[in-house]
Amino acid sequence: MNSGFDKHFKKLMKNKTIEKEYSKLFLQEPISTQIAILRRERGLSQKQLAKKLHMSQPAIARIEKRNYLPNISTLSRLSKVLHCKIALIPQ
Repeated sequence: MNSGFDKHFKKLMKNKTIEKEYSKLFLQEPISTQIAILRRERGLSQKQLAKKLHMSQPAIARIEKRNYLPNISTLSRLSKVLHCKIALIPQ
């Protein structure tokens, strides 16, 4: 599903200055927020993401609401489903 926002976002990300600033701000967000943002950017509902991860929708909601910190195995599966990398960034 390609919304108008998605098309506009992709166009903006072609600008290297905007992409750099977005990445810097995005990396400052807690992992739970990053997961929620990436899920929405990929056009997935919590239920759809949960199904792909063999988890329950309430488990995804707990992660996104910061009520549960996913373990490394779950983060690895999330990175594959959401097509992203897990990285430790020095502060």
